[in-house]
Amino acid sequence: MCKCAPENPCLLLAARARSARASLHAFFRPSNLDTTPMMRDLWGLPVGLSDHTQTSTSAAAAVALGSTVIEKHLTLRQSDGGADAGISAKPHKVAELVRVVREIGQVLGSVRLELSDRELMSVKFRRSLHAVLPIRSGETVTTANVRSVRSADGPPAIEIRRIEGLRVTRDIAVGKTIDLSCVSYHK
Repeated sequence: MCKCAPENPCLLLAARARSARASLHAFFRPSNLDTTPMMRDLWGLPVGLSDHTQTSTSAAAAVALGSTVIEKHLTLRQSDGGADAGISAKPHKVAELVRVVREIGQVLGSVRLELSDRELMSVKFRRSLHAVLPIRSGETVTTANVRSVRSADGPPAIEIRRIEGLRVTRDIAVGKTIDLSCVSYHK
């Protein structure tokens, strides 16, 4: 049993991704990669994958699930033989794996609920609810008199589901945003 400490870091390396046969056209067996987050949480250690396949698929899935290390056997020529020749990847395959894993890391980003600066810039192009016909006080909101238009100054377009069939408490002119405070939630 190994004792983990800052001067002796540990990693769980799961040797799970295996091809059903070692060839360039290997088909995949279930590797239970979904256990990656559970293993990390249960033992509080980083989790890696010992990938014995000929593609980047298992490694990509493992990284997306939280693996921080991928072990891949490398060979210059599989014809050289050896115990691991069938599960070893050539340099161009390892380069592809590195590229894919780095792209996945960028795509995954980080856990956050607030909008990024880039997303904030695009908010003005989102759709919101506006009156497309005059709506008089007491009239019902319908998809005929309220539409989603590209102008983010009103309530989000999805709100139509909540307010359709409800009455407004004051007049709303054509082109004006729908003010949810003037919608009566009592039919």
